[in-house]
Amino acid sequence: MNQGDTILLSLSFSNGNVIMQGTDQTTGAHAQVSYTAASATTFIGSSPAPGNSNGFFTGLMTEWYHTTPYYGGEQKVTYTVNGSAITSAWLWIDEGSVSPSGTRKVLFNSYTSSPITFTNPTQFQSFVSNGATESENTTQFTTGQIPTVSLTFGYSVTGGTGTLPEPGLTYISAGVKQTATLTQSNQAFIVDVGSSWSITNPLTSSTSTERCQTNQPTTGTVGSPQTIDFTFYHQYLVTFDFNIIGGGIAYSPPSATCQQFGSQITAVAGTQIWADAGQYSFPNLLDGSSSSERWVTNSTSGMVISSGNIDTEYFHQYITTVSYSIIDGGTPGASVFTSTSLNLPLSQILTTQPEGLWVDSGASYSFTNLLPESTSTERWQPTAPLTGSIISSSTINIPYYHQYYITITLNPTTGGSVSAADDWYNAGTSFQVIASPNAGWQFENWSGSGLGSYSGDKSSALAAAVFPLTETATFYPGLTITASGKLSVSYVYGTTFGLIPSSTPDTIYAASGTNIQLTAKPKLFIYSFAGWTGSVTDNKNDIFTELDVPQNINANFSYNYLNIGIIFAGVIAAIIAVVFLVVLKRR
Repeated sequence: MNQGDTILLSLSFSNGNVIMQGTDQTTGAHAQVSYTAASATTFIGSSPAPGNSNGFFTGLMTEWYHTTPYYGGEQKVTYTVNGSAITSAWLWIDEGSVSPSGTRKVLFNSYTSSPITFTNPTQFQSFVSNGATESENTTQFTTGQIPTVSLTFGYSVTGGTGTLPEPGLTYISAGVKQTATLTQSNQAFIVDVGSSWSITNPLTSSTSTERCQTNQPTTGTVGSPQTIDFTFYHQYLVTFDFNIIGGGIAYSPPSATCQQFGSQITAVAGTQIWADAGQYSFPNLLDGSSSSERWVTNSTSGMVISSGNIDTEYFHQYITTVSYSIIDGGTPGASVFTSTSLNLPLSQILTTQPEGLWVDSGASYSFTNLLPESTSTERWQPTAPLTGSIISSSTINIPYYHQYYITITLNPTTGGSVSAADDWYNAGTSFQVIASPNAGWQFENWSGSGLGSYSGDKSSALAAAVFPLTETATFYPGLTITASGKLSVSYVYGTTFGLIPSSTPDTIYAASGTNIQLTAKPKLFIYSFAGWTGSVTDNKNDIFTELDVPQNINANFSYNYLNIGIIFAGVIAAIIAVVFLVVLKRR
């Protein structure tokens, strides 16, 4: 046999003999001896003493030989019972010497005062005498001193919150199973060499969704002295997942990054894992994103603080290139593009240079309607659609046309009509407007104000929209005068005067509100003025009329019968006088 071999020892009855045999299970060596059983069939433990009067006993014994008397511990030998466990046993230690002649002398002989009983089957009970030690429980018998070493244990918790239960330690000391509670400060324990130790893992407060656990070995066999520090990690059972806002199909699911037992790991979306309490992160962009389309999140990281699902939202976006342009000059303020990005309001002041913006898929957008600096008479007005929805990557340019407001008025409004109305005109363009008088009216002139306007008496006005301007068409009402028969009519207003001959109707035109004096004159003394008819009725020769609408006035005549009578009487008198003279001459 060699040191460290395992030996199977057997004591049994066979064919009226007691058979004692030993087999080296490592090398296969075997030895056997038999004795008559003297009709015995059972091995019975001795109750009054460990052996009979001759010192014989039935049991296990480790025997050491020394050349000189030896007082002290011997090397360890362990016997393990493979059959039924025992319930009690004597423990006995002695030492003797043998003279050269073969005479044996007992140096000491010690044993327990009574058989040891095992109330705790696994607990070793020891007996020590003269430096020698032996220990036994229900299944093992050990002779020789059990070597011990010092093991130092400590622990720490990463990610723990509040008060957590402390891990328990189980170990063997002097053959006896011991338990202790570890603290976060290192503690030393005397432990039997070759025995096993273990600590609680996970901690007793752990549940099916939350635990405090270490990934270090939590059991071991005692060898040499060492210090073992355990790190427990506060962990939650979580599922990292994601949601897509705005659709799309060209992406790949993300994987989250977190800590597990203090090391970074990657967790595939939808997979349940134990993650250390602490920070996690998702990628900012999903695989499949490109320079024109992407799936992006504004929530890339967070803290694992509870069990369950940890979701992050990815927004489907398109790159939208936006700009604006100014047509026909001017220096207005900038256009503003509004929409949403990452489901948050997006408001971007634009320039005339194209600018790429990431905008949520399906989001509505709009541009400024009128550019800043626009007024009631000058503006920058777009012609392209200002609103829409983002359904793909696109380029949008909004042209703003510089325009001026042209005001066209009539004075008075009842005097006629014009071919164009008030309106906006692109800066620099020319426009033509024609004035047409109503019946009884006469177009007088155009009166323009503002750079590029037209003033003149042409009914067709051509102006340029280079500045806000006003064009006013002035119409004069007409006064039609008819002098009937043997009359003439003179008129005077302001510095203007004239004569309307008899039987020749004529129309004069003057600004609305003009007071005109009319005077009727008979051509001969046999005629007289009979009165005014039409728009004015009066018997006076001189009248005034205010011209605010077209008017028709007739001057009527009659015969002056008084003057005619006087003339007739004179004629008769003259005739009589002539006759009288002729008569006188004849006499």
